[in-house]
Parts: sequence; C-alpha cells; structure tokens
Amino acid sequence: MTGGTSGIGLAFARQLGAAGYPLVLVARGQERLEAVRAQFLANGVPCEVIRADLGVDDDVARLCDWMASQQPPIEVFVNNAGSGLYHPIVTDDFEEIENALSLMGRAPVKLGGVAAQVMREASHGRIINISSVQGFVPMGMYAAIKAFIRLWSESLAQELHGTGVSVTAVLPGWVRSGFHANSGGRRSGVPDFLWLDPEQVAKAALRAAERGKTRCIPTARYKVIGFLAEKGPRAAVNAVARALRSSKGASGASRAAAESGGEK
Repeated sequence: MTGGTSGIGLAFARQLGAAGYPLVLVARGQERLEAVRAQFLANGVPCEVIRADLGVDDDVARLCDWMASQQPPIEVFVNNAGSGLYHPIVTDDFEEIENALSLMGRAPVKLGGVAAQVMREASHGRIINISSVQGFVPMGMYAAIKAFIRLWSESLAQELHGTGVSVTAVLPGWVRSGFHANSGGRRSGVPDFLWLDPEQVAKAALRAAERGKTRCIPTARYKVIGFLAEKGPRAAVNAVARALRSSKGASGASRAAAESGGEK
C-alpha cells in the first residue's frame, strides 16, 4: 500500500488490518513509517514497512522488484501515493509538473502493472487506484493526471477481465486530513457538506472492490456531482471550472481538491 501512513492510505490500512490482512506500508518518511508500524503491531496486526520515494525511478523499480518476488503474491494493492499540485500550466517552468507526473502518473502505472501481472498469474487479487472526481473538470494539471489515472485504471480492468483480478478506480472529492490542519484558511471556500472522512472513502472503495466494480465514487452527493461533471454539457462544465478558478476561494478549493488522493 503506497501512501499508507496518513489520510486515505492509513484508513485503508486500518480497515484491511481489521479484516485480517497483514500489511505492507510504503511511504517516504522512515520515522512516520516506524510509528505507524508500531501502532499496528501493538494491536496485533502484522505490518512491514518499506521506505520509498515514488517520485524517484530507482525507488519505484526497487518496489516493483519486491512485489514481483513475493510468495505468496500480494492480494490487495492500494495505489495511493500522491501530493498536491498548484502549479499553472501556462508556464516555462515544468519541474513541479514533471515531479507530479512521476509520482502520480508514472509510478502508479508501473506499480499497478507489476501488481496486475503477479495477481493474474495467481488468478486472484484486487487493485485499488486513487483517482479523483476532480478529473472530470478542466481545472489544471492535477485534474488532468487524475483523469489519466481513471482511464488507465478502467483500461487495466478491461485487460484483466475474466482473470480473477479486479481493478477499481476510486474518485473521492475533498477529504479531511492533517494536510488541512496546516493549511490556514485555504480550505475556507469548501462547504462542510462536501468534506469526506478518509475512513468513509476507504470503506466505500473496499466494498466496491469486493464487488468487482471498476469505479467507485464515495457518497451519493459526489455521485451526483461526478455524473453532472462527466455527462453534463461541456460548455456548462467549462463555465463552472472558469468560475471556480476566478472566484475568491478558487485557490483554496484547488489545493483542497489535490488532497483527495495524496500521501500526507
């Protein structure tokens, strides 16, 4: 499980651990990894940790090799690592965008591909990829990356159809986590009713994965928002996106949205 020490990733870990699964958590911070591992072990949940920066190719390759070598193979893989991305796309400075593409695009594809291969050979397994409902709305590079992850995940599900391996793309909205506790007023533009708890997202995602669903949008309100954003007239969706960008709270909303799938 990538990004497993806080936020949505930690919520997945708690629920999988409670269901009897031994855990392997992947994140960048060794100190945080060890602290979370100690908590699980104290509660009788087997837990290993792997320190890796998934924005670094060598670390991704090392993790791919580890997954390919496991016997028995992994049964559930949660592809969750990510970060906020606030950089404009009208720019001549692409460093931050390239880093985000590596972390939230290239790494999930490589890790998901290896997980799919070992699970297909075993004829069972579940892959859960964290996308975002923001991927339906043209609101910058973060949205574009999450749209890519959604379509890639659904394509992977089609390639694995009939193999015993399910692939589920999870599209949450704004999710409460420690990120926002340190963000000052940046979350003030998001109404309370739009906030989701990480446990809520993980529970819905695991239920969808168990049922073999290729897409999961947690809660009825976000299902409606997602439907309108995906199926509504593009001129109207684009107009809403422009209004959000130009509104006083657009910066806060954009940054809050980036939290939905991130490793925090």
